[in-house]
Amino acid sequence: MNEIIKNKSNTKDEKESNNQNKIKIKNAPNYGNDILINKGNLLEYQIKRLLFNMGYFCKIGVIIKTLDTNESDEVTDLDVFGIAIQKDFTYKSIWADCKAGNAKPLERISWINGIKNFVGIEDAIFVKKNVRINTKVFAQKSNIQILDLKELEKFENDYNIDNTLYEGSCNYKLEIYCENIIKKLKIDNADSIKKIYSFTKIDYWTLNEYTKIKKCITAIKQLKQFLDYPIKDEEKLALKWLLYDVIILFVLATLKICRNTYYFSENDRNKIIADGITSGELSNKKMNEILMTSYKMAHTIIKSEIPNYRGSFSIPKINSNPPIYLEKYIDLIRRITSNPLQYNDILRYLDFVLKEYGLKQKDIDSTKIRKYFINYEDLNISLKTILHFICSISNISQDTFNSLI
Repeated sequence: MNEIIKNKSNTKDEKESNNQNKIKIKNAPNYGNDILINKGNLLEYQIKRLLFNMGYFCKIGVIIKTLDTNESDEVTDLDVFGIAIQKDFTYKSIWADCKAGNAKPLERISWINGIKNFVGIEDAIFVKKNVRINTKVFAQKSNIQILDLKELEKFENDYNIDNTLYEGSCNYKLEIYCENIIKKLKIDNADSIKKIYSFTKIDYWTLNEYTKIKKCITAIKQLKQFLDYPIKDEEKLALKWLLYDVIILFVLATLKICRNTYYFSENDRNKIIADGITSGELSNKKMNEILMTSYKMAHTIIKSEIPNYRGSFSIPKINSNPPIYLEKYIDLIRRITSNPLQYNDILRYLDFVLKEYGLKQKDIDSTKIRKYFINYEDLNISLKTILHFICSISNISQDTFNSLI
């Protein structure tokens, strides 16, 4: 692990070189002043757009830590991290490491392989120009593909991508604009919002699924309160953007829970979900076992020091209460697992529709949507079901989602 972190630091010069080569997007329409983006970040959005068209839901800049604690080290950030979820809720992960500038391919491939194995990512793509064929063959032995920058346009043509069009969460102008507003917020309790933003980039990716669900719901309720503030239009836009991100991550964790409980009977599934949501990382039974062991150990130590000790311990019983939304959440899981075809590709659909139509307050263009989602009608029903659930547990106004509900 120390070697991985060390190798991460070796890329600092590359990042600084990329940062010096920035592109100015002048008078970005609808997003205020000029926006700066370096060529490396622009490449990440190009690759995100390509992977989206290949069937992946993607996030840019996911930060990987050694552990899920505050004291853990950051290992690296994943340029583009993608997840494709199948009809039976199984999922496949992919990571694209993008280098618009200089990098030593063989060293980078070894580093990518170490990170890939540590995180548990199935496939990786190294995006770099002018990589020798022998290096490409070597990389394939570790499930790493090399995408030469000269071939990127060919792949975009294969998937009928208009390389001048950046839509949904691939719209880097809107994404950068909203991120900058969140980072500079000065409203009351702005630190809470920045912690939610950090959660979506860092902490979310190290937690178990049930803890993710609870933290996402807490974040949604908090963002609802901030949206009720008398704030500027651009601040409201950025808060909605962050809210949409949290909702999408909530759905990702929910789909993974669907996978983990898919082959169980409904009664068994409900029991497991209830226990997971109520307890989080440790079940009530496990916490009571740990508590009992601790008391026994303490009693043994006291007896060894005071042989004539005759005292007794009163051991409290841990019994966490389920959250008030548990019944509604179990019903949502039931709806999803009972209609897997209707929810097939819901993650990509939510990501695209919320960012392209919800944020921009546009009506859905069904002709354009069908270009990306052949089961558009089913997905629209699924989207409404999920958003109704979100509104019912958080009291968020349906107007927050424009005309999507």
